[in-house]
Amino acid sequence: MGSVSRALALEQSGDYRNALKSLMSVLDDIEASSEWDSVCEWIATDYEKIGENAQAGFWYETAGQLTLAGDMSPVPQKISQALFFVQRASDCYSRCGTEGEMASTRTRAISMVLERACPPA
Repeated sequence: MGSVSRALALEQSGDYRNALKSLMSVLDDIEASSEWDSVCEWIATDYEKIGENAQAGFWYETAGQLTLAGDMSPVPQKISQALFFVQRASDCYSRCGTEGEMASTRTRAISMVLERACPPA
């Protein structure tokens, strides 16, 4: 997949904004699959690197939603992965100041629900 290798090359050169553009096209190229949550996580990470925490939070949260809706992984594994993404989203939103307060509160609430559904071992 050309867009993935291009995104990786751009990211390695520090050009995160163009890497993001390339990654967005990856989402258009792949059909709904378990790959989507990984691409969303990658997008979130790049947004985090350029300091766009609200966007990073959105994409981490999206990765969490896709994880829960996705493949046939065992439920505890899916919940654990979704919890990881939601907690990362919450961290990003908390760095947004007052504009991210509502989103951060929402993701903390989601984290509590996920933790109750599948307590840590």
